[in-house]
Amino acid sequence: MPLSWGAVMQKMKCPNRGRHHRTHGDLEIDVWNVGHGEAIRIRFGSRLAVIRDCGHSDSNVTKPAADYPLQMIVSNRMHAVLSHAHTDHFNGFKLLYEKKRSRIFHTAFIPWLDWRDANALGWQMTILTAYVIAYEGSDSTYGVQGKNWLTAGPIMAYLSKNLRGVAALYRPRWPLPSKVLWPPPQTWKKTSESISRAISAIESRLRTNGQSVVLSSVRTIAAGLAHINMKYHSRTPNKANTISLAVCDRDVKLITDHINQLTRLKMPKGLSFARVVHDKELDNHSLVFEIASEALFLSDLHEGPMNDMAARYFPLPKDYALVKSAHHGNRLGGLLKKKLRNIRGVLHCCGSANGNYGGPNLTYSELAPECIIRTDLHAEEERPYSNGCCASRSRCRFDAAMATFAME
Repeated sequence: MPLSWGAVMQKMKCPNRGRHHRTHGDLEIDVWNVGHGEAIRIRFGSRLAVIRDCGHSDSNVTKPAADYPLQMIVSNRMHAVLSHAHTDHFNGFKLLYEKKRSRIFHTAFIPWLDWRDANALGWQMTILTAYVIAYEGSDSTYGVQGKNWLTAGPIMAYLSKNLRGVAALYRPRWPLPSKVLWPPPQTWKKTSESISRAISAIESRLRTNGQSVVLSSVRTIAAGLAHINMKYHSRTPNKANTISLAVCDRDVKLITDHINQLTRLKMPKGLSFARVVHDKELDNHSLVFEIASEALFLSDLHEGPMNDMAARYFPLPKDYALVKSAHHGNRLGGLLKKKLRNIRGVLHCCGSANGNYGGPNLTYSELAPECIIRTDLHAEEERPYSNGCCASRSRCRFDAAMATFAME
């Protein structure tokens, strides 16, 4: 099976591991080397497949192949999961949208947002996103991430027959035996309050600079963006939502028009903290799920939320055949590490840009010292990571000889 950008496929088969999992069949995970990013296909026996994230943001990838998202699709009954809308997880889905591949997924799953009032998480995140785009510009890294977040709903709805916003404790309604572990409803108010404090600081600076007109303009544009996006989230998590293709297309265009209006506003200096808050809260609202207690897919959570997740949902130690590391191998909460035992394999989805984050670290190699799998082909050519990556360099880099890897 040819892979994009000169990659090879890493296929892991996790067979039934005992009496607790006898009804679940075989788990297969196909991982594409897309540089710095994630593109993963999950299959469980003969049941339907799921694509979890589809994106890259590696500037060192010189020959991006436009068809890698299409290679991942094996039937028109597949599902898609977008853990969060950062470029390295999302731009493959954007590519499918640009190719007008409508309704190619049965159901798409995205992190659910609360829109019940103006203080709810959906509204607050939209206002902060509007300020970030106005300050950073739509073509900057953070401006692009803001646009990704705003367009994720209509794009994923366009690609799928059904769209579901999911959250912890709500089963995701695909035929795989799985459980969503993050984000939990209990954290939404806290996250909204954190974002609200950042918004207040921004608006205080605008008032001090005599830019109340800019403040009013951003608020008006953000309200328009919020009214567009709220239709892609049902009143409660996991309710099916079907939006017509014409409406999805119209909304992507309307969002783009609103973003263009934001970029014409003159913002004061000294607001770079807004992008930090925006980036962190996007990470911390990303989807984490497990499949049949066989595989745990950590997203880009920071260490604090990871430990919170472990405290909430792991009363006893957990053993998995495979753990997909958080933030390309860079993050692992201390409490979560203590709750993980008998881990038989760790997967790092990483590329050359990973050096900017410190790279996969020793913490994960302690979980599974005999089985660290990396998707980058030339790890030995990358600059050394500041905090190391593994006890043995050969265990940390992707080995082409392991193109077919069986976890037995």
